[in-house]
Amino acid sequence: MNETFEIVPDQSWAKKNSIEAAHAVKLPGMLCPVCGAWATAGVSFPRIDARLISDGERIDWPKPISPEEFSTLASSLEARLGIARKLTPGAELGSLSGKGKGIFGDFGWVNSWTPLLRESVFSTAQDAGVRLAGVPANLELPDGTESFVELEALPIAKMRTHDTPEMCPICGRRAIKRNDPLIINATEFDSSIPLQRLVDLPTVLVVNSAFANFIRDRKLRDVKLLAIEMNSTRQP
Repeated sequence: MNETFEIVPDQSWAKKNSIEAAHAVKLPGMLCPVCGAWATAGVSFPRIDARLISDGERIDWPKPISPEEFSTLASSLEARLGIARKLTPGAELGSLSGKGKGIFGDFGWVNSWTPLLRESVFSTAQDAGVRLAGVPANLELPDGTESFVELEALPIAKMRTHDTPEMCPICGRRAIKRNDPLIINATEFDSSIPLQRLVDLPTVLVVNSAFANFIRDRKLRDVKLLAIEMNSTRQP
C-alpha cells in the first residue's frame, strides 16, 4: 500500500517567516437554527478567476446567512464557475494577495493549511511527474526572494465513517473535532492526486507517496511529513 502523509510547517517556519495574505473572495458563514453560526476553515479554490464573480458576490458579508440563502449563492457560483465540488460556508476563492517577510526556504505558509511552494520547485515537481495544481501568489516579498505558487488542495480524502458524526439535516454540518491518530478510508482515497484535503477536516493536508518522496529526496525546507494510517476495510 502506498504511504500517505500529512504535511505541516516545520517548527522553524513561524520563528523566521510570516505571510499575511488573503484570497480574493470569502463566502459568508451559515446561520443554522440547530447548529448556530458556523463556517469551515481550509476550503479554498485559488485557481478560480475572481473577476468572474460579480461585485454583489464579492462583498464581505457582515454576518452569516441562512441555509436557504447560502444554498442559492453556492449553487449559482458552482454552476457559473465550473466548481465540481460543493462550496461550504467560509470557502475562499481566487488567488492570494498580501505580503511576506523573513528568509524563505522551499515552502511558505499563510497558516498551517495554506501551503505555497517556490516557483522553481513547483516547476521541478511538474518535470518529475508530481502533477501539483497551483496558481502564482501575488505577494510583496523581500528583495531577491523568489516568487511562490499557492498549491491547490481540494477536499477529496475521507476519514473512517465511524470517526465522523451524523450530518445536520438542515445545514449539512458535521461537528468534527480532530482525534489522533488520523485514519483515512482507503476505498475513497485517490492515491494519484499528490495533494488533497480531508473532506470533513479540510485544514488537514494529505500528500501521496510520490509527493512525499519528492519532498524527502530533495530535502525541501520549511515542511514536515507526518505519517497517516490508512484503513483498507470497506465502509458500510
